[in-house]
Amino acid sequence: MPIANAFEPAETGNVEALLAALKSGAPIETGGDRGDSPLIGAAGRGHLACVEVLIAHGAKLDHANDGGATALIAAAHRGHAEVVAALASAGANVEHMNDAGVTALFACLKNPNLEADKSLAVARALLAGKANPNQSTRSGKLPLGASKTAAIAELLVDAGAAIDSKDSDGKTALHHAARDGAGEVVVWLLGRGASADVVDSDGATPLVEGVKGLAFAKALDAFVALAKATTLRGSKGYRGQTALSMAAEAGEAGVVQALLGDGAELEIGDNAGMTPLIWAAYRNHAQVVELLLRAGAKKNTQDNDGLTARGHVEKAIATPPKVSRLRKTPAEPVDRNQVLALLED
Repeated sequence: MPIANAFEPAETGNVEALLAALKSGAPIETGGDRGDSPLIGAAGRGHLACVEVLIAHGAKLDHANDGGATALIAAAHRGHAEVVAALASAGANVEHMNDAGVTALFACLKNPNLEADKSLAVARALLAGKANPNQSTRSGKLPLGASKTAAIAELLVDAGAAIDSKDSDGKTALHHAARDGAGEVVVWLLGRGASADVVDSDGATPLVEGVKGLAFAKALDAFVALAKATTLRGSKGYRGQTALSMAAEAGEAGVVQALLGDGAELEIGDNAGMTPLIWAAYRNHAQVVELLLRAGAKKNTQDNDGLTARGHVEKAIATPPKVSRLRKTPAEPVDRNQVLALLED
């Protein structure tokens, strides 16, 4: 009488039990939840010996579970490079997409819980198996844009990834690295000739994207390099804000200082006519207000409603604090006197 199934020994890495199950006639393609085959179970857990046994016994390399994932995708997502290499060498389809439209290469790069060195090893194994470094996901995302480190970016570009290719949002790898604050990736991409002037679907350059993501404060050296490589100083993104405007609104004094040192435009207004100084004053960022004024920002510039930076502060002071729905009491008033004093004529 055959053993019920081969999935459990495959998933747990028990080679002897797996061989016994297969010898007794256990089904080789069924047994797991969600349509997982024994090969998917073994690959996802990184059990290379079991994977090799199943391949030798004729397991279908591209059997997909209920989510469309194959053994190769399962192994890649979890960082099992040796298993990935074995499956690719045996002929597994390296370009298969799961139901989310993701290939094994993108799965290993985009998994936030996977260490960068494991992503690198898996990507190397997949590229050795002829995976296409320019294969986008079904939603239009590209592998290079998911690079966690410069080493991964270098691997992909050396394998043929187009450095300035745009994804479905018009973003290049440099946009993504800037947004994520991945300083070493930004510097490496710039060194390999990536354009800092490509604009995405919102009209944003990588510089604007980096400030919007607010992650660049942790990689100021790379941010400065990006700012120096950008010729589109007045490029605007969401809401028509420039990089300087976004940094001023967020109160990122270090980023503001870096941009000012590179000649950022002080008087460019957004869709509402608000300049960097107006935003900094509106958000009560005294240090940023002072930096902008020292750089020559004009106090009397008006937004589309006719309000200056000082006008916004005075309006905020005159507006009663909102009542908290939870506490049923007015919020503590914000001290705006420092900003107000800086904006005196």
